[in-house]
Amino acid sequence: MVTIIFIGLVFSVASLVHGVCGFGFSMISVGILSLALGPKTAVPLDVIASAANCFYLTWLLRKDIVWRDTVVIIILSMLFVPFGTLYLRHIDASIVIRSLGAVILIVSIITIFKKKNLSIFAHRYSKWIAGAISGLLGGAFNIPGPPLVLYSYNSHLPLRNAMANLQLIFSAMTFMIIFSFWKTDLLNWQIVGTGAAFMPLIILFTFVGSFISRWLKTQYLSTVINVSLLLLGITLVFRG
Repeated sequence: MVTIIFIGLVFSVASLVHGVCGFGFSMISVGILSLALGPKTAVPLDVIASAANCFYLTWLLRKDIVWRDTVVIIILSMLFVPFGTLYLRHIDASIVIRSLGAVILIVSIITIFKKKNLSIFAHRYSKWIAGAISGLLGGAFNIPGPPLVLYSYNSHLPLRNAMANLQLIFSAMTFMIIFSFWKTDLLNWQIVGTGAAFMPLIILFTFVGSFISRWLKTQYLSTVINVSLLLLGITLVFRG
């Protein structure tokens, strides 16, 4: 019973943060639940839970999606997911995650103090790189967010559109991640059932987070996102 309450609390906080910022669900939930349940249970469970979070937030933000800016990333990320599931697990995960964390940390600090986006991450070739790396990370660890967040929130799009695009990409990737995990026996019906049991709670707090996000003015939302990126970078660097 204590474990169920603990998992529900973690998913609630993760859903709230993701609803506000458009990212962070898996970074919060996988990190904490891995300590309590072990990564072999926490990651597959998070795959099911994050699906509810992404699908619902995509529906809430559907009117803000800029479809033409997502096609290339969706195709690339889905193509690379199976490679992540099959091969990236054999690479030292801490090196990959800490390197991403360092990049995000530097970018967030520059953005916060200079108050402007870094155009290098919005270059037309960046979406190709972001899509491929996100597919690999999603397939291996179910944390596809960091490269996509860097690209999306430094692009030419307004914050609301960037957030909506992120959710669409995450949702599309989720189908391939679930398929890859299932085919490699990392996912079973017991984990699916456990994750599904928390979906009403996840949807509730995702809605609350999205409501808060819409209530915030653009400049305040930008500050929240940049601070969240800073915390995400620190978490990745030190957690590894």
